[in-house]
Amino acid sequence: MCESSIYSICPRCSYFSTADTDLYCPTCGVTLTSTCLRCGGPIRDPYALFCRACGTLQRPPGPSAATKEPAARKRDRARP
Repeated sequence: MCESSIYSICPRCSYFSTADTDLYCPTCGVTLTSTCLRCGGPIRDPYALFCRACGTLQRPPGPSAATKEPAARKRDRARP
């Protein structure tokens, strides 16, 4: 992770990207944001829960939805 990079983050599922061309989350379809929802400061750490400038919560706590195992895979694995 490069400290000077600006990240785009999904405020719903925590997916993140450094690509300027990504406008929407490929996991849940929500518009990605690269600035704090409150103060407009840049998001420089995709793992931070809170804005470094104003302390506003930037994403839901817990694992990213992108890292969670899909329900269908869990269901299939549970079958004998």
